[in-house]
Amino acid sequence: MIQRIQSLYLLAATSLLLVLFRNPVSRISISDNLIMEMNAFKIEALTGSTMDSVFVWPFTVLLAIVMIIGLGSIFAYKKRSLQMRLCMYNMFLMLGLIGLIWYYTKFTLNELEGRQVLYLWPVVIPFISAIFTYLALKKIQIDDALIKSYDRIR
Repeated sequence: MIQRIQSLYLLAATSLLLVLFRNPVSRISISDNLIMEMNAFKIEALTGSTMDSVFVWPFTVLLAIVMIIGLGSIFAYKKRSLQMRLCMYNMFLMLGLIGLIWYYTKFTLNELEGRQVLYLWPVVIPFISAIFTYLALKKIQIDDALIKSYDRIR
């Protein structure tokens, strides 16, 4: 049932998260000639530095799980209670994504005694996806209440 508005909300939330795989989330300024950048897979130096990359696999795994749950909740339209629970879990996991972004940037900043962190525009994508998921949850609840009201009439 892709034509339902809540399915479109969930599809928009999931497709927005694809942007996080392609774009960097933050830049960490360590010194004048060392700037590091965090993307979905690792934190790496932008300049020709000999520093090793820091892999952020918990962030990558959590991002993949959020996307899988988002797609799973789209196709669970016949089981509204399951779909509502998946939406709730997904919103909490999106907040976890934001927390992991913050943790890895602050950890790298403190570990390498850096100067500043610049969060780039894709950092707002989990917020926007959580809002779309919340809107879908509300529409699913309205559908569920409508179906239950029809059952009371009979």
